[in-house]
Amino acid sequence: MPWSHDRTFAGALADSGLLIRPARPSDDAACKALEVSASQFQDRLTNGRLLKFALHHYGRFDAKCAQFADWVVLVCEDTTRGGAVVGVIEVVLAEMHVHGAARRGGFLFDLRVDGGYQRRGIGRALSHEAEAASAARGAAYLYLSVNGTNQKSRSLFNSMGWRPASRRCLVFRPLLLPQKVAAAAASLPPAAWPAPLEREAAERMAATHYARRDLGLDRTGFGSLFSSELYLGTWHAKDGAGSEAALSLWAGSAFVGFLPVRLLFLPARAWGYVILPALGAAAALGLAAAGARLWANAAAVAGAAAAPVVRAGLVAAAAAAATAAWRVIGFVRGRTAVRARAIAPVYSGPNWEPLMRAVHAAVVKEARDRGFAVIVMNIDADDPLAAALGVGGRAPTIFLQRSLSGRGEAELPPLAPDSFFDPRPW
Repeated sequence: MPWSHDRTFAGALADSGLLIRPARPSDDAACKALEVSASQFQDRLTNGRLLKFALHHYGRFDAKCAQFADWVVLVCEDTTRGGAVVGVIEVVLAEMHVHGAARRGGFLFDLRVDGGYQRRGIGRALSHEAEAASAARGAAYLYLSVNGTNQKSRSLFNSMGWRPASRRCLVFRPLLLPQKVAAAAASLPPAAWPAPLEREAAERMAATHYARRDLGLDRTGFGSLFSSELYLGTWHAKDGAGSEAALSLWAGSAFVGFLPVRLLFLPARAWGYVILPALGAAAALGLAAAGARLWANAAAVAGAAAAPVVRAGLVAAAAAAATAAWRVIGFVRGRTAVRARAIAPVYSGPNWEPLMRAVHAAVVKEARDRGFAVIVMNIDADDPLAAALGVGGRAPTIFLQRSLSGRGEAELPPLAPDSFFDPRPW
């Protein structure tokens, strides 16, 4: 059940008109609007005037939270403006194995503060209240992710006692070209080629492999993860000599996606509703004019019999152009099946690397066949898997941790490189 409380949080805000409280269903539209006003996805050169993207929620703002049994959503409202929502934060709680013991932990995400209200302590107050709410629900540790270049957020959380837990990197693959699984598995015997694994077997494998690894879920948690409608399958390979590898596929943009706000100084709405359709219409007119000339020339040179062939070719070309334009417009307006995730990597034995590369190729191919545009995998930069897949050393994301159980943050060790990454909050 969602977290609730019978009092309104005042927080440590300088302005007495700003109050922190549990979110209500009526706050949904306002929380979504904060994604645009507080967007971090923008070009740094012109401070977002050239390019700016925001996260777009396809359903309820708290849909990601609702994947968990226990969760918290807090908002900050300005009572002097009729209760306008100017800040929001979300936390999900789960049973996990961390720092050598089975504990309850949480993931903090979607901290957003309206641009006109920043530097007033709202982000700090929301974070403090989210920590208090999580501690009241029995959480011992909290974790969050920040971009390595986001110095403002890193400074904020560092001042609040959050400490680095992991350097995360992305294995990123665009899905424009066909993936050749055979090439990735060329060094393997045919019996070791990747094959789909039954869901129950995949769930057992992940639960067993991550049973005592940092952030590994309990059996109930893995059951929830693998029974989700966003789980798309697991591919597994083993060589019969003690080595194996497995990787699962997850629909990574079912709840949120990147929505263009501004493109080349112009609002994205102008591109989606005016500029691209106008360009498409101009292209169609150009094709029609060129087609008329070709048709006349063909009829003159080869006789009337050639005209239907030319006409059919022009119709096909126009249809292809219209389809391409429609897809571009649809992407600009927002799509719900853009990003896939590769999750829960399992590998062991002396020959796991070529097995994992073949399994990864099979998962990438499946994502492409399902119509996704990109596939990503989030792993620790020090995990041997990063080097095996060619991304060693790149760490654009910092994973932070905070103790809620009285243990000093200075004593918290970093997470092990083979820690589990739960895709549901991110």
